[in-house]
Amino acid sequence: PAPARIQYVGQLATSDDLHPGKSFGEGLGEALFGRKPSRSMLTPYAVCTDDRNRLFVCDSNAQVIHVFNLSNRHYEQWRPANDSGGFSQPVGIVFDTMDRLLVSDSVAGAIFVFSDDGTYLGDFARESLVRPCGLAVDRRTGRIFVADTGAHQVVVLAIDGEEIARIG
Repeated sequence: PAPARIQYVGQLATSDDLHPGKSFGEGLGEALFGRKPSRSMLTPYAVCTDDRNRLFVCDSNAQVIHVFNLSNRHYEQWRPANDSGGFSQPVGIVFDTMDRLLVSDSVAGAIFVFSDDGTYLGDFARESLVRPCGLAVDRRTGRIFVADTGAHQVVVLAIDGEEIARIG
């Protein structure tokens, strides 16, 4: 048989699975006040990675993006700003050619945009999408492809969110 090319190395289900190191102050705080509760995923739906060794998990029922930094063992959650209405059901996730994280929300009918440090930048394509789900980016052209299940089409967007074409 051919040599194995895939190896099981572990799982990430909660923030504790990163096994983060603790400073003296954090250890003392745990001794005095108890451990912080771990944060777990409810319905992980889509994943992507970046070149900074981070894993992004789209959690549709928790309405959040879980960010697992595998280099420094840090965990955080990303959400849109409160004034945007927040996520309804995030189901697709991808990085574009400008190092922005794009998140499709199938109920809100929009693509939410974050900078690579987690800053919420806004959303686009609300007026042209019905139920966006899957996302893909053509690295050569910068075009964004959105599987719009509500319209039964693949919508092609420019890097700024303007509609270029529809397939189907």
